[in-house]
Amino acid sequence: CNPAGTMSEGTMSSWSNDGNGSTNAIASYSCQPNWDESGPEFAYQYVASVDGQATVNLSETPDEVIEFILGSLDDLDVFVLSGNGSCDPNNCVVGGDSTVSWNVTVGSSWYIVVDGYGGDVSPYSLTLDVLPATPSTETDCSDGLDDDADGDVDCDDSDCGSDPSCIVP
Repeated sequence: CNPAGTMSEGTMSSWSNDGNGSTNAIASYSCQPNWDESGPEFAYQYVASVDGQATVNLSETPDEVIEFILGSLDDLDVFVLSGNGSCDPNNCVVGGDSTVSWNVTVGSSWYIVVDGYGGDVSPYSLTLDVLPATPSTETDCSDGLDDDADGDVDCDDSDCGSDPSCIVP
């Protein structure tokens, strides 16, 4: 796949899996190996700006009069691939019919792919939301990290004032 779009936390995209920028290079994913994803796919790149649980919701948009009455007759699926390297279907983390969730950390990279089951094509809406992780109340005062996400690292953090590694003799 070739990511033609980008997403970030709290965004929505409306497109079609056969729209400009789509490819038709992937027919199966390692996380759902028995699904026939022979339709075109559209891929987005996402880089997490927070730690937490990311959730993507896929909603197909009616594109025929009968679909306004009966609901969508097409079958699109959404897949999340690890963004460390190429957009490879063997790096599939999770896949599903309409909603998928996975854990992200700041700076982690992901590919979100909308693909057509059995060759299906449809317009859709896709949203990405992240439930931020609760900051830790415990602090390791010598790991070089801002463990409790308050902007202060190690001995500069008021939580470490009495830690032996921060007391200057």
